[in-house]
Amino acid sequence: MQLRWLRINQLSAVNRNIVYFTIDTALQGLMMGGIFGFISVFAVRLGASNFMVSLLTSLPALVMAVSSIPAGRTVEQQRDLVRYTNRVRISHRASFLLLAILPFFVEKGLVEIIVLIWAIKSIPATLLESSWMAVVAEVIPPERRARVNGMRWAILSVVTAVSTAAFGYVLDRLPFPLNYQIVFLQYRISCYELSIGGSVFHRCAS
Repeated sequence: MQLRWLRINQLSAVNRNIVYFTIDTALQGLMMGGIFGFISVFAVRLGASNFMVSLLTSLPALVMAVSSIPAGRTVEQQRDLVRYTNRVRISHRASFLLLAILPFFVEKGLVEIIVLIWAIKSIPATLLESSWMAVVAEVIPPERRARVNGMRWAILSVVTAVSTAAFGYVLDRLPFPLNYQIVFLQYRISCYELSIGGSVFHRCAS
């Protein structure tokens, strides 16, 4: 029993999934408190007009609305939905890395490129929305699903609140645009470390 929960490779498939699910939820909180919370402020600091800032919100919603039906059909055609979702998650989060490094290479039209990337990333986001509940049903057994889901929402709320305050502190004290790049990049690095550590869900429920 000693430290068994920390030895992830020795856990059952269900418990491994719950560990990964919990860590992934914390990363979602970092995403909500970081890049999602400050992307509009970042754009304004880069000189975005009111119209471009409005597109940061409206374009992703429009892309998700248009792509929802095709995304549902694509998800239905997958034989291994768990593996497919793991791959889509990687592509979705790769967009945050791109946003972090863009200011190093692009000056002219940077705001427009950011808006475009932010809209395009809604395509894998829509695929995730379409597949996520089905994946949860495959990786978390019914008798533990309610408890795990309740834990997920608690962790998400706490991490989002704490990370928003922490990132705001960082943004106030570091020079622009390095401060925003650090906030955006740390999330992507965290996701990468999690993925190379074996953080993929495995089907364990029939």
